Amino acid sequence: MKNTTKFTPVLIGVVLLGCAACRGGVASDEKTPPKTLTTRQLDQVVVSGTVKGYRADEVPAKDVPAPDPLTADRHECDPIAALTGGVLRVKPKAVVYRSLKPVDAENATVGNVWLSSYADRDAERVMADLDTAVDKCAEPFTTAGLTYRSVQRVGSRDADLMAFRLTGEIARRKITMNYSVVRTKGLVTTFYGVNTLNPENGMIPAAVIEAQLERLAD
Repeated sequence: MKNTTKFTPVLIGVVLLGCAACRGGVASDEKTPPKTLTTRQLDQVVVSGTVKGYRADEVPAKDVPAPDPLTADRHECDPIAALTGGVLRVKPKAVVYRSLKPVDAENATVGNVWLSSYADRDAERVMADLDTAVDKCAEPFTTAGLTYRSVQRVGSRDADLMAFRLTGEIARRKITMNYSVVRTKGLVTTFYGVNTLNPENGMIPAAVIEAQLERLAD
């Protein structure tokens, strides 16, 4: 199995430049205060079906992560610990999940995407807290009985987009978890990807990320 699309710093820049309007999306009247999106509205804008070589399917209710975020033995790492449990540290007004599985059997990168709705200020805080945690948690930390050895930022710093790799151990086996997080006004979109055959190539492809951002701009 192989995945030929690498989420490199260059591709991160392409997503940002090519979809700048997407990050300012989720259209609203500039004269009225923005409203947080409901679960029904999120369901209408999240990717579904076949998207850029991936199947995006609704996550069964039994598999939806528990809403209470995990915490770490080092408080500054709590935002990342929460991500490992499939949620953001700040509780959203609404959230929807989709699993992401490649159509090509030779592509070993799988994962999910979830959309979290906030007031603009809370969404900004989510990104700021994550940004700080990525900087401060390069050294090992523990959450839910698992130890994570390193956090590595991918690409340059941006207030509304970040990508990073988290390396840990599960059952004495090294695993690399890849995250891309984007803020679009009061909406935070999180992509999680893992590739057990080629850990360094486990980011959800930029084409899928851009497809989701474009839906938010429609």
